[in-house]
Amino acid sequence: MDHTLPKHWLDYCKSEHKGFNCSIGPRGLGCGGCQTWTRLATCANLPFRFRVIDVLTLRVVDAPPDCPYVALSYVWGAAKVYKAYKADFQPRPDGASFLDLGAVADQIPQTVLDAIEVVKMLGARYLWVDALCIAQDDNEELKDTLPAMCLIYEAATVTIVAAFGSDANAGLPGARPGSRGAEQLTFSAQDITLAHAAPQLLDALADSAWKTRGWTFQEDRFSRRKIIFTGSHVYWKC
Repeated sequence: MDHTLPKHWLDYCKSEHKGFNCSIGPRGLGCGGCQTWTRLATCANLPFRFRVIDVLTLRVVDAPPDCPYVALSYVWGAAKVYKAYKADFQPRPDGASFLDLGAVADQIPQTVLDAIEVVKMLGARYLWVDALCIAQDDNEELKDTLPAMCLIYEAATVTIVAAFGSDANAGLPGARPGSRGAEQLTFSAQDITLAHAAPQLLDALADSAWKTRGWTFQEDRFSRRKIIFTGSHVYWKC
């Protein structure tokens, strides 16, 4: 994959789609616990503790005020997914509270590691991933956060969709050199080269485990922009 493409697509959408739903910010469409919320430009107004991964420091931190962020939509599947817990966010001696992913990088699923690299390609800094940004044993936090998933994805600048594979270790084909197994078939004769056309997005998603989950249906529905990774291609949708 050309690593300049994600940022090019995002920049083009921001500059050319003014007034369209993908660029006007969250519309407060509402679902579950957030049906009364109105337009929120960033994560600053989310009514619960909101954390993000700082892809430059590899730390899960409280979201800075007004920070734009990228969200990840993926399936856990049968993979052993590293999760954050309340103890991970206990204040340190200097008062800081964060989860250091660098110390557990070998336990982080490949899809999350690839998403961190895609965020850098987008020229962004912060990534939201459910397993790492929500304390999974904090019932109060879960009660506040789970009904608000629609708002989290709607407020994201763009959502990375992991539509390849059946679990969180499948990765994002194309994000790393050699990570995409499929090759485009070509045939050349004289001055003409014929190439196998890329499948339409709906066809590419037809057998995707990501397309079969209720949670990911909601994430797809509310995300304003999506960069979708399949086994052979990367698609942009906004």
